[in-house]
Order: sequence, then structure tokens, then C-alpha cells
Amino acid sequence: PKTVAMRILENPCNKVCGDCNAANPEWASVNLLVVICQACAGHHRALGTNVSKVRSMKLDNNVWTEPLMQVSG
Repeated sequence: PKTVAMRILENPCNKVCGDCNAANPEWASVNLLVVICQACAGHHRALGTNVSKVRSMKLDNNVWTEPLMQVSG
């Protein structure tokens, strides 16, 4: 079965960074529900976790759960 992160990345809306439109973003802000590129992920991290909680779409598998899909759906 496909992982939740794979399903998120397959969505046509998530083929570009939500901030700068760079192709193939591999990061996301889990509280803002937006996929972002590596450069924008750095900017989001600088804002602090009280503003944006950045996680990797490929490395942080425990974050991408079905309940999160229900929130973002």
C-alpha cells in the first residue's frame, strides 16, 4: 500500500512548492498543511516551530498518518 506521504506528493496540487513554486518539493509544514521545497523549508524553520512545523516528506514517516489526511482532506 502507498504511504500517506506518497499520496500527498501524488496530488497534482503538491507538485510544486506552496511558497515559491519550485518543482518536486520534499518538505512540508504539518501545521500549515503546505508542501515546500528545501530552500523554503529553511525559511520556515527560521520562523520557529510556533509558526511552522517543518518535516521531511521522505524521512519523517511517523508524521504522515491517516488522521493528518483527515485534517487536510
